[in-house]
Amino acid sequence: MATLDPDRSYFDVTSFETDLSSMLGALVEVVPRGPGVEVEEAEPLSDLRGAA
Repeated sequence: MATLDPDRSYFDVTSFETDLSSMLGALVEVVPRGPGVEVEEAEPLSDLRGAA
């Protein structure tokens, strides 16, 4: 879940997903916050560090 800067587009999100997926070697999907996006947030990633 991400909050986009006003000057960012979905092309920026796709580019970010691709870059981060390459770096992590795992699929990354970013969901921009906004109207119609209802997602219950789970624990922050900082709480999950070392859990794997």
